[in-house]
Amino acid sequence: MTKTPSQTVWITRTQPSASQTAAAFKRAGFGVITAPLLTVEPETHIAPLPERAVLIFTSQNGVRAFCSSHAARNYPVVTVGDATAELARRLGFSNTRSAGGTSDDIAPLIAQSPDKQAQYLHISGNHVRGAVSQDLAAMGLKSERCIYYRSAPVQAMPDINLSEVDIAAFFSPLAAQTLALLSPQTCHLKAVSISAATDDALGTLKFKERRIARAPTLKSLIAALGEAG
Repeated sequence: MTKTPSQTVWITRTQPSASQTAAAFKRAGFGVITAPLLTVEPETHIAPLPERAVLIFTSQNGVRAFCSSHAARNYPVVTVGDATAELARRLGFSNTRSAGGTSDDIAPLIAQSPDKQAQYLHISGNHVRGAVSQDLAAMGLKSERCIYYRSAPVQAMPDINLSEVDIAAFFSPLAAQTLALLSPQTCHLKAVSISAATDDALGTLKFKERRIARAPTLKSLIAALGEAG
């Protein structure tokens, strides 16, 4: 990977994912500054679980929020990607499948071997992209989106010195949109986004350069910084 050793990346995602992301960037040779653009709070009203269900997680925050609310780990799990599946396994789920992509890949994976007697529960936050529950309902499956946590934009710029930052890394459209609304001076920064939708959410905010990961994974996002422009 071609980079200047002194390059510093601003990790804009929330904890604890921010620390894990920072560690990956450090292993790749970057300096890091961690300062989230979103706050995450648990949902206070959680409905009881049905006896037969398949849990769908499209974020690691969803896995953590579910596990904070319920002790049950006997349900089958479908996740958006491998990192989310790995976290689910670490937290006690043994039956996990990963779509290895985006939320649009979940319904096709489930369609390979659907459980027509189960209730499919999309464990999510209040902001979500895609239409997982609708896609499953269109397949004739019982599905429901269940909000387990709430994300909200920060109201002011994090207390960091942007002159010490070379790269800003974005992991969700909401975080990118939050920075665009705060509208700091970012002309000297490179932006790297986990998806095209995330990059789009930056709007007209000016950057030295904008790059998009080839796949919605942390590995791909870091790799995008080493690709020729």
